[in-house]
Amino acid sequence: VLSRPTIFPLPAFATRFAFGEMADALLLASARVEPTKLLASRFIFRHKDLEAALREILR
Repeated sequence: VLSRPTIFPLPAFATRFAFGEMADALLLASARVEPTKLLASRFIFRHKDLEAALREILR
């Protein structure tokens, strides 16, 4: 979204050293999350995806 590199890339081993066991759960792992109940109840989202929402915030 920002189209620029990070200032300080942080390797996984440094993240684990700084944050301990929580690094994997909080920063290094990925999870696919879907708003199943909201979609089933026909909730209308303002933005179609995360990128669109971030672009609006950063505008």
